[in-house]
Amino acid sequence: MNSNDFSSLRWMIGDVDDLIKRGFITNDKYCKRLVQIMYMPAFQPMVNWEVFKVDSNKVTEYFVVKTFWDKNEDEKKLGIISGDFRTNDSVLYTIPTGVEPTIINKKIQVNYDFVESVLSRLKGIKISPFPYMCPFGCDGTSFKLSLKDSWHYIDIGWWENGPQNWLELTEFVKEVILTLDKMS
Repeated sequence: MNSNDFSSLRWMIGDVDDLIKRGFITNDKYCKRLVQIMYMPAFQPMVNWEVFKVDSNKVTEYFVVKTFWDKNEDEKKLGIISGDFRTNDSVLYTIPTGVEPTIINKKIQVNYDFVESVLSRLKGIKISPFPYMCPFGCDGTSFKLSLKDSWHYIDIGWWENGPQNWLELTEFVKEVILTLDKMS
């Protein structure tokens, strides 16, 4: 890989994170995001899971969107062999031209029972706003849970297993991620 390819990949990864965090964007006024779960491993691309409800014409439907980066496709665009990030050139800050990250929004239909079971379980979990005995580190996996209902919302983030007094929540979120992975 030459220095321009390496630099392009570095710039692209920064764009990728922002685009994945943004998630699925719809103009459907009847579509409401209920839950967002961000899965952010240190050495792999992040994944954004969002659960949506659409209420229109007396019909209610639910779906999940998995937003992720098609890293293999972009490596092909740049002519990179997966994992080959070596370079001998010191010029590593070239901004890529004409190469946009390949972000996939995979829509998965889900039923009311699945969504209701996730929401019901989340509603029953009680956590303190003050984390206790928090693990920390540089590598590993970070998570973020976002919940919103009209004007009320909460964003909760943690690293690995999270604070000891949040374990019921953090373990449930990992269960949900495993279930959603199987669906996709």
